[in-house]
Amino acid sequence: MEVLVTGASGFVGGHVVPRLVAEGMTVRALSRSPEGLPAGVTHVAGDVGDATILRQAMRDADAVVHLVAIIVERGDQTFFRVNHLGTESVVRTMREAGVRTLVHQSALGVGPGLQKYPYLHSKWLGEEAVRSSGLDYTILRPGVIHGPGAGFFKPIVWNLRWLPVFPLPAGGTTRFQPVHVDDVCTAIVASLRSPRNETADVAGPEILTFAQLARIVMDALGKPRPFLKIPLWMARPFAWSQRFRREPLVTSKQLDMVVLDNTTALDATIKAFGFEPKRMSEADLRWLSEL
Repeated sequence: MEVLVTGASGFVGGHVVPRLVAEGMTVRALSRSPEGLPAGVTHVAGDVGDATILRQAMRDADAVVHLVAIIVERGDQTFFRVNHLGTESVVRTMREAGVRTLVHQSALGVGPGLQKYPYLHSKWLGEEAVRSSGLDYTILRPGVIHGPGAGFFKPIVWNLRWLPVFPLPAGGTTRFQPVHVDDVCTAIVASLRSPRNETADVAGPEILTFAQLARIVMDALGKPRPFLKIPLWMARPFAWSQRFRREPLVTSKQLDMVVLDNTTALDATIKAFGFEPKRMSEADLRWLSEL
């Protein structure tokens, strides 16, 4: 099988590309830079907004793994343009090129009626483009992904390095269902080999509050801190200050979503894909020290 991976240089892309190679697939990687790609992977420089590049990247491909998405807007790289229109562009070019199989990575918590949350709404519109495409598809909705390079944990690590207490916006009671990046890759491989024409949640076997997640990171880094529960408005000035950073630790729009639980059925992954995902509390977390 010859597979095009969009967003190949991103977090999940950096894990799934070598996994696909190990599975015996021929991989073409669409990204801005070839840095970090395994030997034997064909690199195509560009992005999903360039139809000419997309057509070139899809030539002779059997399937596409679409990973391109943003969680932080910068200039003209908006949620609507990247998460929605970018996905529409991939779907349209696949139809034109005769590529039939699409694995599209969305996110847990995506659904209709979430216009108040632009990120989630843009991901929903992207999903709708896939569902109406006429392609053989699987939409994957992973929970918070952990593993080497996981950006979700950067602000947690930053707080532990620089603050004597650990702030818990909205009390730290929001619930998550973290899933290891290797398990997401396993779901992607299974979806390539057997498209489902459905949306499948990919999440870990445990539900943790944000405070519990932070405690796991503290224990892994050997940096215990007392918790300080704060209302959401007290975290706003810090988010505003991050506007001047190229890679902000948190944005105001991300803070808006802090109150939303990010969970599904505990057995969702095993029901959909037939394997038991790893617990974060039992995983090797030494990578956290590199964030």
